[in-house]
Amino acid sequence: MESRIIRPNFPDHFKYLIVEVADNPFENILIHFEQVIQFMQICIQNKGCVLVHGNAGMSRSAAFVVAFLMQQYEASFVDAYAHVKNKRFCVNLNLGFIHQLKEFEPIYKAKVGSDENSATCGGLKRNASEANFSINYMDT
Repeated sequence: MESRIIRPNFPDHFKYLIVEVADNPFENILIHFEQVIQFMQICIQNKGCVLVHGNAGMSRSAAFVVAFLMQQYEASFVDAYAHVKNKRFCVNLNLGFIHQLKEFEPIYKAKVGSDENSATCGGLKRNASEANFSINYMDT
């Protein structure tokens, strides 16, 4: 797909995560959320920056950013999607991605709840009301 068009040109300078996802309402993106969110979290924890992009930056890449915001800031789908649309007005998730992000909300909430109850959980997360998150988009 787009990996033939958009290639990692600087592997010695940047860490890449390539996720092959079609912009199709029947595409299962839910299975990629954990990997993508973990990659983004590690980059940020290591004081790095994250650039999420696809071909148009309207549906697939935005869906992953919405999923990240939902889990990282314990935001609802509605709040995370509104935030992303506010930063990039042309975002337009396909209906299949919207349904999967809505399905993701109780999944990440259950995970956060189990993490909070776990004796091994040492990190604290901010909730959406305390968060001051910023997203910058670059179109190429």
